[in-house]
Amino acid sequence: MSNVWDPQRGRYDEDSPLARHGSYAKFRSYSDLIKAAGPAGTFSAGRFLKGIGGRAKSTVWDLNVFSFNASQACAQIEYIASLPPPPGGVHLLELGNELYASGQGNPRFPDGSSYAKQMAPVISCARRILPKAKIAAVGFSGPSASSWSRGLKGLDVDALSLHVYSPNDQEVAAASADDRLEYIAGYSRQMLRHCLNVSAEEGFGAVPLWHTEFNYGLQKDIFFPELVFGALHGVFHASRILASIELHTRVQALTFQTLAHPHPYPPNDSAFHPAMPVARISPQPNRPDLAQVSGTAQLVSHLAFHALRAGTMHPVQTSSECPLAPAGLYKQAWPISGTSARAAPPCLLAAAFNSADGDAADWTAMAILNSCRKPVPITLAKAAADGGSKHEVTIYNISDAGGWAPLPAAPDELPWASGPLRPEHSSASGALPEGWPAPGLSFSMVVLRR
Repeated sequence: MSNVWDPQRGRYDEDSPLARHGSYAKFRSYSDLIKAAGPAGTFSAGRFLKGIGGRAKSTVWDLNVFSFNASQACAQIEYIASLPPPPGGVHLLELGNELYASGQGNPRFPDGSSYAKQMAPVISCARRILPKAKIAAVGFSGPSASSWSRGLKGLDVDALSLHVYSPNDQEVAAASADDRLEYIAGYSRQMLRHCLNVSAEEGFGAVPLWHTEFNYGLQKDIFFPELVFGALHGVFHASRILASIELHTRVQALTFQTLAHPHPYPPNDSAFHPAMPVARISPQPNRPDLAQVSGTAQLVSHLAFHALRAGTMHPVQTSSECPLAPAGLYKQAWPISGTSARAAPPCLLAAAFNSADGDAADWTAMAILNSCRKPVPITLAKAAADGGSKHEVTIYNISDAGGWAPLPAAPDELPWASGPLRPEHSSASGALPEGWPAPGLSFSMVVLRR
């Protein structure tokens, strides 16, 4: 929709013939809904920043470079530059959405080379108006290269975008029944590594990726339907976050595509499969107390709570030689270019988050995913273990089916006292015991307080 959107007016760009072309014609019905909801400007970028958008540390602005010509696109950048800047002062500008898809790029961008040529003046405009901005071109769809991405070589951008909606049911079914949970738990890390390898092999070297959309496959008959609103889906997202931290020199941005949907879910709705949303809104207006969240939301919120309040975050190296068995998905993704070789992916994936300067408390939170069926003993490095006055451990079982529940009255009090998931929680004095076993197929949040 961003390809035919006017962010200043908060309206679809109905005046452009391109906005009425092909697959974009379906947005006309949405356009009428938006007009009925309020005057021009109601859904502008400025209004977004005054609401929920203003709570974010940064925003990826997905620019309209499809129905807007170069001068209109430049005016759009000038408008964004006039808005309150992000806290860090660095704007993130993405040059369109999925224009490699014929239904979105044609007839203006029949291939990557024509896109690159037409983006040159837009990029020059952005460099002039927002000299500190980071700019990403529409890059990869899925874990493979294409003639589109090969046409982008030489374009003056800071990153390429990546969208991946996988795996699908057929991919998961190809693994044995015993291996399928391991397959999904380890999928996000392997997928991201594989995509980075493909980008490097195609000649983009260390050009970073902005992973601006991902989720389960989009088919309605999704794998593990009994777990789709539970911890497994949450781990799928959380592990993509941890993998991005692990690969932070190559991944600059990460957003996952999710929705809130009305309850009950509309019958025969074909826009997205019902498994994607992580929140349900009430059919009754102005009743946020009736909203519900899924187990996916509960697990990812626990990770995000620590990440968003942290002063620093960093990957955690593991010395465990426990390989993820079987190596399975994308064996060629391990090792990644520029890292040491390893026969198979390890079981553990982890990241640490540290309290910010000036915090009243001194703490470190570690998110630890064990993708294997067997427990893996953990012993913290001496520097991390020394001085611990208390440790808290919350363990989510990947097989917890979750479901839906109201948002807790105090969502900032972790772990949630109520929710779709029922994690195991414990706390004790002193450091985490040496050899603490990360349970098989689990996601753990470990908080060390000093």
